[in-house]
Amino acid sequence: MTEEIRFTQAQKHIKNVDDVDFYSHTKAYRDLMYFAFRVNRAIKSKKLSDPVGEHNPLLDTLVTVLDELQNETQNHRPAKEPSRFGFPQYRTWNTWMCENSPQFIARILPTVSEELRVDIQPHFEDSFGNQTRIDYGTGHEAAFLCFLTAISLLVPLTDEDYAFIGLRAFPRYLTLVRFFQRSYRMEPAGTHGVWGLDDYQFFPFLWGSSQLIGSDITTESVMNINLVNKFKADYLYHDAISYIYTVKSGPFYEHSPVLYSVSGVGRWEKVNTGMFKMYRNEVLNKFPIVQHFFFGKVIQFIPLEIPDANDVDPLEREFIRLFLSTAVPAQQQPASTRTHVGLGIPSSSMTTYTFSPYAMSPATSPVPSGPAVMPRNSEGSPATQTNAPHTTE
Repeated sequence: MTEEIRFTQAQKHIKNVDDVDFYSHTKAYRDLMYFAFRVNRAIKSKKLSDPVGEHNPLLDTLVTVLDELQNETQNHRPAKEPSRFGFPQYRTWNTWMCENSPQFIARILPTVSEELRVDIQPHFEDSFGNQTRIDYGTGHEAAFLCFLTAISLLVPLTDEDYAFIGLRAFPRYLTLVRFFQRSYRMEPAGTHGVWGLDDYQFFPFLWGSSQLIGSDITTESVMNINLVNKFKADYLYHDAISYIYTVKSGPFYEHSPVLYSVSGVGRWEKVNTGMFKMYRNEVLNKFPIVQHFFFGKVIQFIPLEIPDANDVDPLEREFIRLFLSTAVPAQQQPASTRTHVGLGIPSSSMTTYTFSPYAMSPATSPVPSGPAVMPRNSEGSPATQTNAPHTTE
């Protein structure tokens, strides 16, 4: 009788705050950032409706799987009775998803060994929220980033593939998790409240700001609901703002002060670079979030090897510039002379600067990456949304 072979899934390795510092110098950290950079670069100045060119069919399968995940919710409809802490029917859907995740991943990655598919399974299963708490947040979005990064490490992807992910696959994922948030009343996981960028997501703003580079759409346009509705079909950023308008009420500067501050930056290039910096500070470098990350044979919790300068191609060099320019400012780091994230640059030699008013140093702001001061009217009160200086027609 043949003995059944059991493969090992990825495991959690970040047990305390000190582990976060080691993690920021690992291959996993670099791979996640590099994947985000490649998608960001591939969709720069492109609309959601733009053609993406020939791409890997596995990405079409990924979108089909996301469709099936949403279709299954018909068998787990929320109860008609109101529920304070989320509808428990989400738990039965999540159980079904986890039971079927091996076959979903096998369909997406049919040429990848079972051992490696099992290894990345926790990333997939964590991408849609927490079954126990019935909540969802940027940590679950990051799990989906890990799963997509794993795909890019297992199967070579082209620029067209990265564009498809940013313009087709990720928007489909957003539709799914927003459906969960509304239908099952999922609580925001680990939110900073009004001092966070958003209760649930981050990448619609990061990748969405890249889409808007070079457009004639101003950063102030998010303050005008008519302009938001006009542009939301083509841009992730305005689509995310539109979602906020539907789930929150009151003046925009009150319920979303960070995004309000971003609206005054003026240049989408600056917004985009600032978003990378904020994502590192507020998600990838935060213990409450990354303690739930899984690491294994694909997303590896190992020190990053320093590449030889002669082996770095122009694309890698562009990534390194972005990586260093969005690093945590030197005064926020422990005194150290070790090389920063394996890139051969001593931490002590890094330039300290702030890209935008929404990426402030904790030394000058009670909340990391908090917003700039709200505009004031003649009475000294915050300006109303209709009179705010960022509003455009």
